[in-house]
Amino acid sequence: MTATTTAPRSLVIDGISVLVTNAPDLGAGPLGEITDAAIVVADGRVAWAGPAGAAPAADVRVDAAGRCVIPGFVDSHTHIVFAGDRGGYVDLVTGPMLDACAPHARWIDVFCERGAFDEEVSRRVLLAGRERGLAARVHGNQLGTGPGVRLAVEVGAASVDHCTHLTAADVAALSDAASDGSGTVATLLPGVDFATRQPYPDARALLDAAVPVALASDCNPGSCFTSSVAFCIALAVREMRMTPREALYAATAGGARALRRTDVGHLGVGARADLVLLDAPDPVYLAYRPGVPLVAAVWQDGELVSGDPAR
Repeated sequence: MTATTTAPRSLVIDGISVLVTNAPDLGAGPLGEITDAAIVVADGRVAWAGPAGAAPAADVRVDAAGRCVIPGFVDSHTHIVFAGDRGGYVDLVTGPMLDACAPHARWIDVFCERGAFDEEVSRRVLLAGRERGLAARVHGNQLGTGPGVRLAVEVGAASVDHCTHLTAADVAALSDAASDGSGTVATLLPGVDFATRQPYPDARALLDAAVPVALASDCNPGSCFTSSVAFCIALAVREMRMTPREALYAATAGGARALRRTDVGHLGVGARADLVLLDAPDPVYLAYRPGVPLVAAVWQDGELVSGDPAR
């Protein structure tokens, strides 16, 4: 007889001081916060979330011991490949390379910026991708004001990333595009501004204009070699006048929106069970204790992949 083992069918995490769901129908405020909470995971998905005293039974129990749980970070802008010359690259990327890659990709991105690709070339790249079924993203307005934001809105890009130098017209364009609920997300990357001593984006102006905002790491070896989203949250609060909860939302639900994903960035019923247990009673500690490793455990698709929740 061969012994077999099976993964637990369900998991309950209780004793949670604050559960951030990003699902307003489940809890208080835009972050859908539940105090003295529990969450149940089954088959890699969120099956239930609510007050700990009402939690249904599960196969395995984890006691959060008065710590908080947040959705997994959604880092919507990070680099894993970097090399080459931009002298003949446009012909390659809009032709043979795009033909080879399009069946295996979802997005096409272009750096519309002084010293990179100008507006005409950027539009050419984005439209070539759209012809092959790829959705658009734009790097723009990092080094100075320019056409990046306007072009992103024009082509219906999911996100325009950096947004360090914005005019009032840029903010208005993003705000107008957001009014129908499907506009271009402004993805802010404070880590690169920290590393390069650039000005920080005016997140407050964007938020006050009801522009959807995401926070991401922009991890790359040239200008921002950090993969810490928690560090970016602390910078956003300290340097960009975001509240801790606005920054957390931007780094989770905002990132998901920038990727046009509905299965991540929140902990509503049916969402992918990507959870972070913080070694803190409240998510405000992400900004309150910058540089301190606060992640106690991480679950991805309902499976513990990092840390020890019992520590």
